[in-house]
Amino acid sequence: EKEAEKEKERQREKQRELEREKEREREREREKARRQKEDDLIERLFDIVDQDKDGFWSYEEAVVWGRVTDAGEMTKDDWVSLCQRLGADSRIGLPLQAVKRTYATTGAAAEHLDAMQR
Repeated sequence: EKEAEKEKERQREKQRELEREKEREREREREKARRQKEDDLIERLFDIVDQDKDGFWSYEEAVVWGRVTDAGEMTKDDWVSLCQRLGADSRIGLPLQAVKRTYATTGAAAEHLDAMQR
């Protein structure tokens, strides 16, 4: 009888572990969906700001973005510094991946997209 109880307890523990693993998998899926949604928002925002459609945000485009989103006034020195931090050439501009890196830390893509669409 004691063995039967131990076996039942092992089965219950195994079931609890399976449930925990299912929950971890659901959480991974939710996180993946959240990241995809954020990526989509950033890509839409990038396309709106990239007025000349060359695949880069120029200084002039970034200035407009800063004004519209209340990110603040951007000087040429600010621009050069931002580009350097993100590994971009300030004469060419910021590519999508660099913009994604900036939004990865702020989480403000939805708010900024909304501001740019007004």
